[in-house]
Amino acid sequence: MSQTTMCLKGAQCGVIGVVMTTIFICTIFSGRMDNSSTSDFHNKFDLMQKSTKRKNSELKMNGNIDKCKLKWKNSKVNKTAYETLYDGTAIYHKNYLTLPKSVKPLYPDPVIRLNPDKFLLPIPHNGPNNQLIGLREATFVAIRLNRTMVIPRFFKHFSDGSVTSRKRWFIFPGHRIDIERYCKFVSCVTIEQFQEACGRQLDAVVFLQHTTENNLKGWERYTGMRFRRKVEGYQSGKNDPEEANVDFIPDFPVPGGRKYRKFFAKEIKGLFESEARCVVYPDPLYNLHLRKPRKRKISELVKNLEDFKRLTDYQLSLSIAVALGSPEYIKNISKDFISNKLKNRPFVSVHWRYNEEDFMRRCQQNVSNNELKKKLCQNAMRVKPEHIAQAIGIKISDLSRKKINISDVYIASPPSERKLVAKVAKLLFEKQGWLTFSSLDLDEFMKAKYDSCEILKLHFEDIVSTIEMEICGLGVSFLGSARSSWTTSVQLARRTSSNIGLRPGSDGDIFSMSVSAMQGMLMENENIMDRDMAQKSKKMTK
Repeated sequence: MSQTTMCLKGAQCGVIGVVMTTIFICTIFSGRMDNSSTSDFHNKFDLMQKSTKRKNSELKMNGNIDKCKLKWKNSKVNKTAYETLYDGTAIYHKNYLTLPKSVKPLYPDPVIRLNPDKFLLPIPHNGPNNQLIGLREATFVAIRLNRTMVIPRFFKHFSDGSVTSRKRWFIFPGHRIDIERYCKFVSCVTIEQFQEACGRQLDAVVFLQHTTENNLKGWERYTGMRFRRKVEGYQSGKNDPEEANVDFIPDFPVPGGRKYRKFFAKEIKGLFESEARCVVYPDPLYNLHLRKPRKRKISELVKNLEDFKRLTDYQLSLSIAVALGSPEYIKNISKDFISNKLKNRPFVSVHWRYNEEDFMRRCQQNVSNNELKKKLCQNAMRVKPEHIAQAIGIKISDLSRKKINISDVYIASPPSERKLVAKVAKLLFEKQGWLTFSSLDLDEFMKAKYDSCEILKLHFEDIVSTIEMEICGLGVSFLGSARSSWTTSVQLARRTSSNIGLRPGSDGDIFSMSVSAMQGMLMENENIMDRDMAQKSKKMTK
């Protein structure tokens, strides 16, 4: 992990500057740098000089400079392999394939040990939380098929400001999940190990939806591997598995002409059992249906092999979600923020998701045939800051009646909604004296305390969003946004948490509560107007 070099004394900085300048000049004249490496070195040199001049007042903690003291536990996984864009042309070179090798899982004794010679690599899609939901689904399928999981490559959200090109599209999985905890729960390997084990060749693809030749090529670029073709050099361009030139599992179309294949846990083996070693599982998301048990205590999770054999499919899915929790360093930053800014006081957390740039784009589509979406879109455009503030006030008053005193609120939202959040915060403070914190406060906190962490700067927006999820998960009560996978992930984390300070039973939907507040205000205004009209008519009769 790279760190910005910091100098404590001017003299030391001067010496470093002279040494770096000398190295730079000598290297140039020795002819050992080409133009690209010269440019890279020059950029690093400029960054180093700027870092020596940076003011360190905000970074001083207990008299010492905080040099990125994050618990970064990913020494077993190569970050570069996960954030590099593979060369699409090199994959098809005649000498690209290698001989398959035997590989070992990252951790030798996981809770659920799977076949080390059969693999499943999910290829996630959509936004960050849909990718995590897809990984949970794929992990469940891999367990039922007895296949070692391959840690997938994650994408940033399309609105992320750091995505200036396809090369900046990927983000290391260690920023999204706790790799060590996950791989100690279920057998897993890295994508590099997967390439080695398979000789850079994919044997088959799980057939969840209609697939084109372009899809196959995209998945080859994603994996840095090549599909084993039934007929070498032939590309059918067909999306029917019976005509395609690669092996599909299963080898028959999605029934009923549906777009996606849906299945229950009991159908997994019948559908996806195969002798193929190296299999990809593209676009996993809401394909698996799990029935929630009514009687058994769902809070009981899989901790050992006996639990795995005894507990239900639903409890296994919850256990997978816990294993795929936030990285340890994300948890530490979240707790640090709550300690420094909220002084560890209990708070209500809120997620407001309805921004025009992303979520509300679905309202631009034809929603006339879907009454639920139509109503959501209509109400989302009518809700105002005063309605959100009133909804939050109602929840805090409800908690107060239960002897839980709250005077702090954290509101997570997309950056584009910060003006709306500021208006809500102003209303809550003016009417109740409550303090409201948001991503703006978190940004300032991160830049002040962790400015020496270059690895955070590279993926700042994505990491801040994950930290906000962790913060919202620590609120006494959480008011989420309906139809948001971000909210769904927080709710799942709260239901499976052992933190006795949380009240997931008091959680709610900020959107429906705000709509109710809006309707209540409208009715109140109508009543006032009716009273005014009645008083005027009385005066006229007199």
